Amino acid sequence: MTNEMEKLQLALAMAGKECPTCEGTRVVRVCDGGGDWQIWNCEVCHGTGKVPLLELVREKCPRCGGYGFLTEMGGDDILCSSCQGRGWIPSTDPWKWFEAVHKILDATEVAHLSWAIWEGEQIFYTALAKALGVRE
Repeated sequence: MTNEMEKLQLALAMAGKECPTCEGTRVVRVCDGGGDWQIWNCEVCHGTGKVPLLELVREKCPRCGGYGFLTEMGGDDILCSSCQGRGWIPSTDPWKWFEAVHKILDATEVAHLSWAIWEGEQIFYTALAKALGVRE
């Protein structure tokens, strides 16, 4: 895999959209059952206001097991160098990317991207980034 393709995959996997649950506000109002309302951090976006643009393209980091850090022999936690603390890495399976894109793009755009898969992965990720307006 080329360094350029890895950059495209990471940029696409990191791309986000407004959380549909909190509408980007990061919080939700919850009734406690007694008629009083409380404000809580949104559980869907974990209080960030954003969710991934593409589902299915993030895989649990095999090095840290999804924690984002590793514990050294002395008990100190260090940032995982494989995922840079995210707990996930971009999928390297082009078909997972295609499935994720199929959910959000129209048929014409999907047909263009499916042809790009046959031409090569680099072209596919470049076309996908362009279609979604994602930059490295």
